Amino acid sequence: MLFRNTISGGAIDQASPAAPVCSDTLSPRTNLAALSASGEASVLSNGSLLLERSLSLLLALCAQVCTLVPNDSRPDVEAIQAALFSSSKEVLKVYHDRDIENPCAVSIVIRYFHAVCFHAVGNARVSWLVMGEAIRLAFEMHIHDESSLASLNPIERQIRRAVYWQLSTGDRSSSILNSRPICFHDLNFEQPPSTIYIQETPLQDQSRHGGSAVFEERLGIGFRLVSSLFSRATEVLMGLKALQQHLARCRSREVVQGFRRAIGEELLHFHTALDHLPDWLSCPWLWHDSTLSTTDFEYQQHGFWIQHVNLQITYPTLKLVMVQKATELGLVDALGYSDDAVLLAIQKTELANEVIVCVRRAPFEAIKVNGEPCVSSIYHSPNDIQPLSSCTGRKTTSGRSYYATDLSKSSQ
Repeated sequence: MLFRNTISGGAIDQASPAAPVCSDTLSPRTNLAALSASGEASVLSNGSLLLERSLSLLLALCAQVCTLVPNDSRPDVEAIQAALFSSSKEVLKVYHDRDIENPCAVSIVIRYFHAVCFHAVGNARVSWLVMGEAIRLAFEMHIHDESSLASLNPIERQIRRAVYWQLSTGDRSSSILNSRPICFHDLNFEQPPSTIYIQETPLQDQSRHGGSAVFEERLGIGFRLVSSLFSRATEVLMGLKALQQHLARCRSREVVQGFRRAIGEELLHFHTALDHLPDWLSCPWLWHDSTLSTTDFEYQQHGFWIQHVNLQITYPTLKLVMVQKATELGLVDALGYSDDAVLLAIQKTELANEVIVCVRRAPFEAIKVNGEPCVSSIYHSPNDIQPLSSCTGRKTTSGRSYYATDLSKSSQ
């Protein structure tokens, strides 16, 4: 029953606001043969590969969305998730080499789901390695190049676009929050990435309650904002490292000013990224659409809550990480912060309090759906504000103990 309910749409609905690749196009109701078609006759004529790929995808999708099912509603959900995940990996082993020789969007999506499942159970190292295989497949398929999608069918094109942006965002998140090397960066491509995020064809079931092209487009806006935050933060951090390396070699005033100016411009883009949020993302609890039925409205509002939480936790967390990295490099002044230890600790505390406010206000389900990266962001906050008590010699209400309730909520 859980297996059937998982793929019937409910759990996919939960996951799609945070991960566009979790869509109805991946469910059994969609013609997976059309989704898997890469345009090459060798793949289209290989029914065995399509069947194996479809089965591994289905199992991986169910395993991934099972991580979103509360334990109190299904005490056996962890065992079910483990069985589904294991089965998906075993199926992938059967056709692994053929899949790499003839990849399609599903090939990357399966590995992405596997990486998410590994991360959900706390195995970050294996998750990163599996994500790396997905990224290398993406490089091989040139999904960063919009012109490479022209000959594909509309569903495959749209999935590849979603996959590119999902991997790009996940790669930057892993780099910033887990100190991993970044892969999806302009410097690693011969030509700058040109894949655009457009809604050429719907990925969600428009006939189901709450579903509409407008709703899916709005979710796309929210996801692009999250992606933009990670992209801008990445550029700031890379700029700080480049500046620190330059200062270690020489101290050309003109070059230093150039670095600082570039960092400042990226920082300005980051700080203003959320200045003009649409009302459904800025205040989902106040947003209302009189054209929707009560059921459809609640369905869409929950999706916007998920994205609101993601944005409001990601934004101050990335600011904290940037300040912390700049402090370690001795360049905190490049971000416009005082290098006075006490003042800096107070500023960090204020940023961390923004995370607390969001965690306390948000529905627990909205935090859980955002997954392990969101929880990792929350855990970064108390780690980065610890210096306040050590600088002042006094305990503060914004120290680690202040987070006990909120961390307990986020780790459930």
